[in-house]
Amino acid sequence: MERQRILRVLKGLKSPVEQSVVLKEYYSSWRKFNRDTKEGFFAIYERFKKEHLADLEGGPLKLYLLFGFYANNSYGHSWPSIATIADFFGTQTRTIDSWMKVLVDRGLIYRDRTDKKSHTTFLVPYSDTLLKQKPRKNHEQDGQEMLEDILSVLLDMQSVYGTVVRIVHLFHWGRKKAMPDARKTYHLLLIITKREDDVLICHYRILRKLSDQGVSELFVDEPSLFESHFTYLGKPVIGIAVEHGVPVNVKGEYQAYLMELARDLVAVSEEQLQEMPRVSYGNIEDVLESEEAAMELTEEEDDEE
Repeated sequence: MERQRILRVLKGLKSPVEQSVVLKEYYSSWRKFNRDTKEGFFAIYERFKKEHLADLEGGPLKLYLLFGFYANNSYGHSWPSIATIADFFGTQTRTIDSWMKVLVDRGLIYRDRTDKKSHTTFLVPYSDTLLKQKPRKNHEQDGQEMLEDILSVLLDMQSVYGTVVRIVHLFHWGRKKAMPDARKTYHLLLIITKREDDVLICHYRILRKLSDQGVSELFVDEPSLFESHFTYLGKPVIGIAVEHGVPVNVKGEYQAYLMELARDLVAVSEEQLQEMPRVSYGNIEDVLESEEAAMELTEEEDDEE
């Protein structure tokens, strides 16, 4: 081993370990430099490897990457003509047409003639996501009319979003010093759609106008079913109350938890949902069994502060 090390030094070579360290630091610095200088990039996520990379032929794959580099990094659209693309790859337009068809059939791109002379190409998300959704008009209440408004938006865009497979009204109490607080509520409406390629979109709407609505138990030890005031297809929307410490949130790292919850809600059967414990739902003053104790608790905490 010593002789090999000396020979490497004499030949001006670095050890494999040293070389690996240099290469890793080189790559890390390169990424940081490109990020700091705002160099253009195209992100490819893990789902692409799982669903497309192994069997997507070279031509369509190259075309997809090109659309990625052409695209607006915020909205994923571009409008290069087929002739321009053919010139770039040094091939014929009918070849580009065939590559294009592969990407369209896989649901990776969508093409439409909008206000440009040539078609606009849109990159289509290929993995599950959360999507903030809003009604077309303002509503005084977070009630049935608001839900119907949002559903009409999703129905009009069914070719993009897919079909509605589950609607859930989530609820949990706010918290104060790790304890549930009856004066704070959090309501979240989830409308989950599923595309033909099984990609899920969890459309969400924070319900800020239901602060006076809650469930009959302050300490929700396990997910519990309640009958929401919303209806869908003539039936009450499923309501689920969760423990106040559960991160049902649409910010930061909590989004991953919420997306996983949405997947579970799609996978579970109606019969399994009905086996969950139940709580009542309505005006907090009417339904909260331990409201007085809860308010005394929060008042005591305020006094301690």
